[in-house]
Amino acid sequence: MLEQTRRHAEQMGVAQQFTFIPANVEEDALGENEYDMATLSYVCHGEGERKSKNIIAKIHKALKPGGRLVICELCPDENREKDFFTLVFGVNMLIHTTEGNTFTIAQYTSWLKGAGFKNVATIDIPATSPLVVGIK
Repeated sequence: MLEQTRRHAEQMGVAQQFTFIPANVEEDALGENEYDMATLSYVCHGEGERKSKNIIAKIHKALKPGGRLVICELCPDENREKDFFTLVFGVNMLIHTTEGNTFTIAQYTSWLKGAGFKNVATIDIPATSPLVVGIK
């Protein structure tokens, strides 16, 4: 995944703006107040609520003040009744993972605020769900 990310950044001409660090976000130390931005792209749905909250808290600690965590996920609507693909994907996570599921924007917002992020916003993108951004 890291090499794919690096190649994409190189293709976009922005690789020099990034430091690529091979790490296991669950197991490895990420440091404290070291990074401007982190991304969680399609991670939480497979990890489940408990692990995702722990990962978000660990990333919060590693970000500099004003740093951002950008979460890209498939998010169902708040009542879990409209987006068929996202709902079926959530059922797939329930069947094929130990703790996985899909989570709503409100859930991610709550987790980010619970981890200490001061501001949380969404950014519409041309995808099924918006990005969720937490600012430390």
